[in-house]
Amino acid sequence: MLRSINDIKGYSLKSGGEALGTVSDFNFDDHEWTIRHVVIDTGGWLTGRKVLIPPAEIKKTDWENQDLVVELNKDEVEKSPPLSADEPVSRQYEDRLYSYYGWHPYWVSGIMSGAYTTAVNPSDEEDVRSADEDESQEKPIVRSCKEVIKYRLEGIDGEIGDVEDFIADDQTWQILYLVVSTGRILPGKKVLLAKMWVDRVSWSESKIYVDLTGKKIKESPEFDRSIPVDRDYEERLFEFYGRKGYWL
Repeated sequence: MLRSINDIKGYSLKSGGEALGTVSDFNFDDHEWTIRHVVIDTGGWLTGRKVLIPPAEIKKTDWENQDLVVELNKDEVEKSPPLSADEPVSRQYEDRLYSYYGWHPYWVSGIMSGAYTTAVNPSDEEDVRSADEDESQEKPIVRSCKEVIKYRLEGIDGEIGDVEDFIADDQTWQILYLVVSTGRILPGKKVLLAKMWVDRVSWSESKIYVDLTGKKIKESPEFDRSIPVDRDYEERLFEFYGRKGYWL
């Protein structure tokens, strides 16, 4: 099923009925756009630390009670490699974390999306600059959903609006859609744009570019977040844009 990333924020992480914290963010790799970590706010017992949990380690998701269930305990989490709340996630840190828990590294087998991915420290400005200058040479970086859900959307003919949310598959945890507020061309309307329609991203400018016109997006089916995104809606959306569905 397709889920709103923003809607999952605030869910409780539980183990053996004990709450370990709440979901505060998600990290995704910027090549496959697949969620690699659920970021947990542990509250007062681990003040100032982020806790990262790979989606593959979530044993059960209770959507009704808004709980993510894992087989960890507070002692394990407390002794895990520390990562401060404002520290970027590097591959070196991931190596230590996955080794500590004995988790299978996603970048070795690509178990989440079938792709081989590697992350680098987003604070490495030289790599980020070279990525913007030559997209084909970009090294995958682990990005915060919270940060990217503030980017401007740019169409062929200018700015369209702002990214407000992502829609992801709750089985593969791959981001499939961007939720866009079209305030630049039509205030009050929200639309879905498939991630596969993204032409490029300028991480340094905080902008996402699509090969669509503002007029086309303005006339597209409106997104109502109170209604689940099902295959019928997806088919109508792809048909409107004259694009082939990712499921075909």
